[in-house]
Amino acid sequence: MSWAAGFSLALEINQTILNLVLDKFLQSLQAQLTYQARLGRIGSFEASVKDLEILDLEDPAPLGGVLTDLQAKADFKLRLFGIQLVNTTMAFTIDNVELNLSRTAAGQPKGIVIQIAPTLSIRISFTGGNFLINWILNGIIAPLITFGVWLAFKLIRKVEIPVWDLIDIFGVLGLRFAPNSPLLTAQKTVPPTSILMASDFNLTAPAMGIGQQLKHFNPPNTSIGAVVNDKVISAAVQIAFSKGWVPSQFRVSGWKIYINSIHVKFVQDKIVATGSLKAKRGKCWCRVKAKISFKAEVTPKITGAPAQPQLKFTYDANVNTQLSTSGMLVVLGVIMYAPIFMALTISMSFLINIVLNQFLPFTTGWQQNGLQLKITANSVNYSGFTPLSMQFPLELSGSGSYDLSNFRQFSLPGNGPQFQVKYTNESLTIQPEELRLAIDLQ
Repeated sequence: MSWAAGFSLALEINQTILNLVLDKFLQSLQAQLTYQARLGRIGSFEASVKDLEILDLEDPAPLGGVLTDLQAKADFKLRLFGIQLVNTTMAFTIDNVELNLSRTAAGQPKGIVIQIAPTLSIRISFTGGNFLINWILNGIIAPLITFGVWLAFKLIRKVEIPVWDLIDIFGVLGLRFAPNSPLLTAQKTVPPTSILMASDFNLTAPAMGIGQQLKHFNPPNTSIGAVVNDKVISAAVQIAFSKGWVPSQFRVSGWKIYINSIHVKFVQDKIVATGSLKAKRGKCWCRVKAKISFKAEVTPKITGAPAQPQLKFTYDANVNTQLSTSGMLVVLGVIMYAPIFMALTISMSFLINIVLNQFLPFTTGWQQNGLQLKITANSVNYSGFTPLSMQFPLELSGSGSYDLSNFRQFSLPGNGPQFQVKYTNESLTIQPEELRLAIDLQ
């Protein structure tokens, strides 16, 4: 059974993680989410967003898109003639908001669409004040605000947040989405509900997904997971060589080695790489040339989770050598009708902006010392982010391990929020044509 329902890529995020991310970014954005206005000479009011939560996730008809209920809470203060008359909490609930992905004519994702369903309903309530103030706010003010916001949403119907950097990244990578992709949907499980995203790419012999079969695929005790088809990995390897991110030629002990091709395939519990390269040594009449074909099998697994997670792997390679001698921004869509609803778009845009502009692209480094090879990858724009640093022996068979403890906690730059990462022994799993990665984000 295909985890990704035949799609090239799939991602599942539990509802709890969506709310965790919103909460973390709200903590970092308190200054931007405080709204103040004067009422002429008679007074002023202030609203400060304190909480934003997704209440549920489900599929609307037809398939493609997610229907959700949103709830926000804010502190609300009102001053008249220098006297603070109101100091209360406002709860703002919007039912039946649809989230989807917009696409270019070529099928690439270009933005996040927030659309109002026909069954839209809005509720506003005030708590925390005295009886008389609450009666006035809930009996008179709240219905007026509710009607105004409802009317504005009915007129606007939908708002799109363009994410132009996504298009640029896929363009640089040379990837194109297939028709009717990407797909955004939801999975109703108990507990919890989750949002799923999946896409086909126009690769050589692309996998074709079936949206109706895309279901919950995260293993127990994990909250965010991704599935990738081996066709995407093979394409990524070719792109890495063509862009120069991974060197296609290097020297080892006097030999100058050129990599011709590498192909990656997933089989049960293993990653299989095959390819060929050529090597040269010496000049003129003492020149030696070699044609090398290889097949390497790597069996990775995570052990010691959650206390001391390690990525352990065994590998075995077959090498055939023939010798001869010569004689690799977010544009924010502004919603002016509901300041609390605006918090959702700010948080989403801030998160996307951080990821795209700070963590991409990467540079790689290869260092060889005897029979030891060390590979590192670093972010170009954010020097403190090193996603990969591995060292392993240059032998035809053996085993190794990589300590994952350094990746159990991370914080985003610019005094950004902190997250804890929890691994399980099922965080990395391989089946034919698919690799699944899953963690618990806390």
